[in-house]
Amino acid sequence: MFNYYNEEMLEDLYDGVVVIDKYKNIVYWNNGAKRITGLEKKDVINKKIEDNILIHMDKNGKILNENKNPLQLCMDSRQNLSDNYILKTYKDKKFKVKSKIFPLINKGNYIVGALEIFKNLDEEILSKAQIMELKRLGSLDDLTGFYNRTYGDEIIRENLLLSRKNLKEFSLLLVEISNLYDLHSMYKKGIKEKILKAVSDLLKENIDNVEIIIKWSEEKIMIVVPEIKKPICLMLENKVKTALSSYDFIFMNEKIKFKIRTSHYIPEKIESFESIIKKLELNLING
Repeated sequence: MFNYYNEEMLEDLYDGVVVIDKYKNIVYWNNGAKRITGLEKKDVINKKIEDNILIHMDKNGKILNENKNPLQLCMDSRQNLSDNYILKTYKDKKFKVKSKIFPLINKGNYIVGALEIFKNLDEEILSKAQIMELKRLGSLDDLTGFYNRTYGDEIIRENLLLSRKNLKEFSLLLVEISNLYDLHSMYKKGIKEKILKAVSDLLKENIDNVEIIIKWSEEKIMIVVPEIKKPICLMLENKVKTALSSYDFIFMNEKIKFKIRTSHYIPEKIESFESIIKKLELNLING
């Protein structure tokens, strides 16, 4: 049914491939099918699909027997089929798959079998989740565990758009360690990292999950507070101030100094991302 080159091509596919002849015997089983199902070629070759070697089920778990089996339907209709199924092996393992099934027709225009290519949907979902996790991890600052500035810009822009769309207020709190560079220049080795780590740990303890924390620069940390009205945001600002002022931040006999400023965005007052950030930075400098 296949020449050497066809089998070589199919053998390298990551997806599973199964081929049956017109009598519904399994005549080909690639490495992808073995990887997905755990069944070796010796377990399936020359076995009939009707022998419960490989059972097709619909999305609700109903077994597709006899004429409802998609491989049989494909041969009967002489049409390509594409759908999602549950595959169940004779070892009682189940897999959600996306299948494409093709009729095999010889030069005499006779049906000689069918070929099914199936993709494990659970792997596809896992792959997407892994990509999202890698993206998230690539957006984190190694030392503090907060989002980095590049991703932080995206978060604030997104909140700005959502605020305009949903007519919801949101706020930004900017925390500056105002004498960080002075301490770093005086004591050099490792002091800056120790201070940042101590401050970030304290903020994590005092900030709820609803707030988003960004390492804005070496000495600044931005806190994004979505969909919160100004009075509540001011309460959060006071909470952060209290936490920072009451903690014993003393390094090399020097007290750590902080500045905190808040910018509250009201959707009715149209402002750009740049103007909001500039205003907040200026407030910090002038304060």
